[in-house]
Amino acid sequence: MNIDQVLQAHGIGVGLTKGGKIVAGKIKKLNAYIPILLANFPGSSGYVYTTCVDDSGNIVVQTATSGANSKYTKTGQLVWSKTIGSYSVNDQVMDGAGNLYCVTQGREAIKINADGTQSIYIGIGHYGQSVDFDAAGNLYGVTNSSDSVENIFKMNANNTQAWLISDTREPYMCRYDKKNDCVYITYGNGDVEKRSSAGALIWNKTAPSVNGARYTIPLGDYLLHTYPKWMGSNNLRQVAMLELHDKDLNKIKDLGIAPAFYRARQIPGRGVYAVTEKGMAFFNEGGMDFIPGYLNGSFNIGYGQMSEGGKYVAMSENGSTACTVLLEEPAGGIQYQLV
Repeated sequence: MNIDQVLQAHGIGVGLTKGGKIVAGKIKKLNAYIPILLANFPGSSGYVYTTCVDDSGNIVVQTATSGANSKYTKTGQLVWSKTIGSYSVNDQVMDGAGNLYCVTQGREAIKINADGTQSIYIGIGHYGQSVDFDAAGNLYGVTNSSDSVENIFKMNANNTQAWLISDTREPYMCRYDKKNDCVYITYGNGDVEKRSSAGALIWNKTAPSVNGARYTIPLGDYLLHTYPKWMGSNNLRQVAMLELHDKDLNKIKDLGIAPAFYRARQIPGRGVYAVTEKGMAFFNEGGMDFIPGYLNGSFNIGYGQMSEGGKYVAMSENGSTACTVLLEEPAGGIQYQLV
């Protein structure tokens, strides 16, 4: 069974509410966002490593393992080009204003302002794995380099270290929760940790899934929890198994299956969006209405991210070319029907 057959078998989602209770059902999407391709950006030697976009449609593309990054406008004009860090940006994300937050294999955490100047730099001791930011421009990150000890940390926007905590587990992801001013750390052994923005431990729990966690993403008053599952006789394609949890990691229900994704963005009031191997997945929140689904465009998707405000998406096409896509909402908004 290939990924298309898996998705078809599950419809495009489950889980609308009736009388305030989540119920199973299949979602019929009556219309969809209209993806408009704005510009293409070829990679170096035919490869794009990471890409992200801001609320003006400016895109940053990493095209070499050395950490070479270039920033372009949505129409393809070069804004700046530079090497970030000493070696290869492992994860990067832009805020709405165009500030870039990075962690590198050179064991660094770095913030590049929208104009290309550097405002945060710190050695983090190990390979950078995951990075996020808050509304004040502070940087959160974790390391993962298969060492005996890894670090989770926060850097203030004024380039001072707020806190650094060492742990013997391997962290895979950190995500800042805008609504509750806290950060979630997901570990490879299935543990999930919730800390205040000041670094104080709120709780540490093991996620209730047999395959362990890879992503724990704030979703309004809930958590979208995903873990990988290999499908098909060849076990060559990976999909994301989705679970809905409350903010204390108590599982509410399974949400089904979606194409594999590597980074997701919470858009307040609109849900969580992720660029996947099959297009763009969206996990919509409307009270307790959670709708997994996916949007196919005319492009083949690899890695990518949505802008903070949700208007633009940066994507890499089969890892060889980056592109900027405008998501135009149809008149009357997105409409769904439970069938």
